[in-house]
Amino acid sequence: MSHKKHGAPPLAENGEKRTPPAKQPNQKKNALEGKIPDTFQNCSGITHSHLGGNKLTGKLPWWLSKLSSLSMLRLQSNSFDGQIPDDLCSAPSLHILDLSENKLSGSVPKCICNLTAIVQGKSVDEYYEYQEIRDSINLSGNSIHGEIPVEILDLTYLRILNLSRNSVAGSIPGNISKLGHLETLDLSRNRFSGAIPQSLAAISSLHTLNLSYNKLEGSIPKQLKFKDLSIYVGNELLCGKPLSKKCARKQQNVVVN
Repeated sequence: MSHKKHGAPPLAENGEKRTPPAKQPNQKKNALEGKIPDTFQNCSGITHSHLGGNKLTGKLPWWLSKLSSLSMLRLQSNSFDGQIPDDLCSAPSLHILDLSENKLSGSVPKCICNLTAIVQGKSVDEYYEYQEIRDSINLSGNSIHGEIPVEILDLTYLRILNLSRNSVAGSIPGNISKLGHLETLDLSRNRFSGAIPQSLAAISSLHTLNLSYNKLEGSIPKQLKFKDLSIYVGNELLCGKPLSKKCARKQQNVVVN
């Protein structure tokens, strides 16, 4: 395993360069094939794992949660299939989960609220702090269906949530403002229906939003600060500014608090 550094290390108080944590299996874009070896489960000291951009296949290993020090897991752009295992919810130190661009199916597990590091906002190490890497979940580009579990709203310190390019349906949770630290929300190219909740406008930290190509309807909440048309395009039943389509009185009443 190589232990590559990501970018220039930060400076210590005495001006000397700090060395990022050594336990960083980095095998991204390294033409790895097959399944993740079960021997990995014995590497309890692993803190950061980046195996993205390979040709890994099979189910996600149940034993990933046994890696109690793991704070970053990036398995994007592989060919993993099956459902996201509930066991992964028990990873106590996980801050960054990237399973995007795979062949995963099933729904977002309800137990996702058990990712205690994101729930409690436990600080990540100084290496991540200087890189300004945020607590994030990226499940984009899979075949995930079902609805967003309300349990996800317990991830109080979640900064980035990307569920784009799946088949997630149902409504956007009306009390989504519980994710009070959310900075990026991408729900584009799914099957979300119903109204855009007004509570979305209450997340003051939110600076990136994409709701395009769903089945959303009704009036766009006036309180939302996002005026880019591309955020809302592909929702034929949406109306109101910044769209050119005006709302009928009945549509103006289609609002979720």
